[in-house]
Amino acid sequence: MIAPGSDADLMIWDPAGETIITAETFDDGTGDSVYSGERLAGRVRDVLLGGRALVRQGRFVKTGTASAYLPAQGAAGSEAAAP
Repeated sequence: MIAPGSDADLMIWDPAGETIITAETFDDGTGDSVYSGERLAGRVRDVLLGGRALVRQGRFVKTGTASAYLPAQGAAGSEAAAP
């Protein structure tokens, strides 16, 4: 749910885009992937975590960001997640 007070974790998906897997795609520092060269339909355009940009136009812009899970009011199972 996108609403005031929600945790603002969002991903913007571009279904018309294409992703080509490269060693840089995962930004994990290994420099290697068994999926290198694979073409995938669609692409992640932007990612917000806690309202802060992690990915802009398909590129990582921030790393090491921590966030806490905030269950939605009235969401199934939210009662179990409450402290």
